[in-house]
Amino acid sequence: MYRQKTSSIAALAAFCVTTGMLAACSSSTKDTGGSGASTITIGNFSSATAGLIAPEVRGGAQAAIDSINAAGGIKGHHLKLSFCDTKTDPNQEVACARQMVKDKVAAVVDPQMFYSPSSLPILQKAGIAAVASQGITQTEFQTAVAFPLAGIPGWFYGAVAQLVKNGATKISVIGVDNASSKFANQTTLDAIKAAGLTPLHSISVDPTSSDYAPAAAQAVAGGTDGIVLTLSPESGPPALKALHAAGYKGHIASITDVFPQQAVTAVGADAEGMLLTSLLALPDDMSNPSTAPFLADLAKYSSGTKANGFSYEAWAATQLFAKAVSGLDKYDSASVLAALNNVDQIDLPALGGYKIKGQSSPLSNLPRLLHTQVAQAVVKNGKIVDNGGSFDPFAFLADFKNKS
Repeated sequence: MYRQKTSSIAALAAFCVTTGMLAACSSSTKDTGGSGASTITIGNFSSATAGLIAPEVRGGAQAAIDSINAAGGIKGHHLKLSFCDTKTDPNQEVACARQMVKDKVAAVVDPQMFYSPSSLPILQKAGIAAVASQGITQTEFQTAVAFPLAGIPGWFYGAVAQLVKNGATKISVIGVDNASSKFANQTTLDAIKAAGLTPLHSISVDPTSSDYAPAAAQAVAGGTDGIVLTLSPESGPPALKALHAAGYKGHIASITDVFPQQAVTAVGADAEGMLLTSLLALPDDMSNPSTAPFLADLAKYSSGTKANGFSYEAWAATQLFAKAVSGLDKYDSASVLAALNNVDQIDLPALGGYKIKGQSSPLSNLPRLLHTQVAQAVVKNGKIVDNGGSFDPFAFLADFKNKS
């Protein structure tokens, strides 16, 4: 068996040399030294600096890799992580994208692309798939190698859908008046209109302001019964307090990345009853079949990593990659990209399942919005808990409009 595998490798090498196909034969798989096994390199770039964006991403991805390898890898091929710290810096994110190309990764999993108009074209030119990125920029939904999660569209269509489920019809939006928030603000307004409703108020707060009382007073005027906060993690909590100080008693919706558990705990009673949308199952929702394996892998292989949405997302993205390429015989970036585009159905409850083949985007201007599932949550007794599992908010709002 050993001789037979070695001969196969030699034959492949000879083919590459004689046909001049060295570049094409070069890929993210490398011979590990005589066993016939190989290593599949996958990439990730995100901020590893505590206090910035996602220091837990690397640990979540590595926990999944170690678990997959311990179970035999992918057809005997072990996974290896090429990681690059973006430091939430645009130039460094571009450098990280270039590192992925240099390292010939099979794909990049769960990249944190805050500056995707600059970094994603680098992956596009190299034909490297970006798997399960957060979907926080329009570029991610308009680039052929990108496979984003529902992202900003899913978050805020989900927020509006949860308000509508709770009877809200007069919905206001409070956002930040800067370029980076325009996508979220406009998406929320579009979601309200998708339900057949007219936005009551759209307020943009000066990002340098610390006084949210004027915005709160404007948002609650005129019988508002639902408010969506598209604010940052820094501005969300004070805006929430200002709404309650203004006497507002109606429903408020936002996302778990703005109001993670630590923010909910810090805000206290003002967060009670808040409706939240998450891109995947909650990291402590034991009713979801993916959660127990995630927590077990994290404890066993990356015990210093916090179990939160960032580490869960990276773990799930890595598991998604492994499942998507499980039927392949080679793992170069072109083969992986083709396999991802042909994913028929993957059982991955953390993401509400996953399917790409035959899918079409519910939003014509975002053609790569192919994964539309998000998770519903609510704050009860100071704790973020599941509020009905995964659902498709785009389909829900379209159905609501048709029945109205």
